[in-house]
Amino acid sequence: MHYHREQMAKATAIKAVGNLAYGARRAPLAIMRFTEAQTYLEEAKDRYEEKIDNEYKRKFSRLYSIVLSNLAAAYLLLGERRNISLAFGNARKAILTDPSYPKGYLRLARAHQANNDLSNAQRAIAEALRRPDLRNDIGLVETLIDLQTGGKGLPKDYEAFKRMAQNILHDDRESAIRVKDIGGLWRERMNRSS
Repeated sequence: MHYHREQMAKATAIKAVGNLAYGARRAPLAIMRFTEAQTYLEEAKDRYEEKIDNEYKRKFSRLYSIVLSNLAAAYLLLGERRNISLAFGNARKAILTDPSYPKGYLRLARAHQANNDLSNAQRAIAEALRRPDLRNDIGLVETLIDLQTGGKGLPKDYEAFKRMAQNILHDDRESAIRVKDIGGLWRERMNRSS
């Protein structure tokens, strides 16, 4: 357990440096630091996972998911040199590691956007919003609305809003299927037309 805590502490400190590099838009340095943090966590996971209690596993999984999610974001920050496949891989791994961490889904959606695939970007966010623990996450809700409206947000005019909601919920078959079983805050915002 001591080794595990030590590895987590190292990963946390290195992640903080990666966050600073990311904030300064220094993608290569951020990638290097997040990868280093990931390595510490993988070593800890591989060596002593069975010896930790459930609460500690949740904390470990959350930290690991954050590091993976940040790594995905850093790969997308590279501009023309970005590596979308590595962004996809890290975002998916972040979701598998901690399905309750919303930024994993956001990073996956951003990777799809970078690949000009808005349909799968919406699908990634819709998947998150189906989870009871994420259904009212404002960041996810706003991202889905932005994706559905081309970044314009919900129309203020009631008639325009009704037309837009009708299209998303009924007329566009692919969209209607994608959002069919989403409840929570997103559904409340869409039901304004009733």
